[in-house]
Amino acid sequence: NPQLETSMSVRKVVEGNQRSIVAEFELDASPEAVWAALSDPTEIARWFCLQARVEGKVGSEIEFNWDPLFDFKWVDQITIWEPNKRLAFAPTKETVEKEGLAYVCDFVISTDKGKTKLKMVQSGFTTDAKWDEELESFFGGWNYELTSLWHYLTYHRGERRDVLWARLNFAELNIE
Repeated sequence: NPQLETSMSVRKVVEGNQRSIVAEFELDASPEAVWAALSDPTEIARWFCLQARVEGKVGSEIEFNWDPLFDFKWVDQITIWEPNKRLAFAPTKETVEKEGLAYVCDFVISTDKGKTKLKMVQSGFTTDAKWDEELESFFGGWNYELTSLWHYLTYHRGERRDVLWARLNFAELNIE
């Protein structure tokens, strides 16, 4: 979509020994609609994961779950909760201790000339080579997921998302 190509930027930024992922784009949606897409569990499941849980206050958890397609659940702690303006979250203490991940994911909603702007910054990656794979994984993921967010809010806002997953068991098909 040519409109998306000109309105969305996802890039890696290096400042000193820290790296971040920064995404910025405009949406033809109200700040309230963008906020709902980021903070309402039903809305999150329409563009991001398959199930979400949001407690909605600083210090509470935000959970993203891809079950039953994938055995993957991402649970973070909300660090900033400013309805229609800003949402930030970071790994729980347990995740930091277990995985060594210490990023912050920060979404800022603003308006300019009748357009809603969304800026996402995920920071906390050092320039140490051990973080290269993690950074690339998040960078690719955000490129994909934020495109989904833009597409959802532009074309399918408020619509239920149906997810289909085809699986073949080659052993049962006797294919070698």
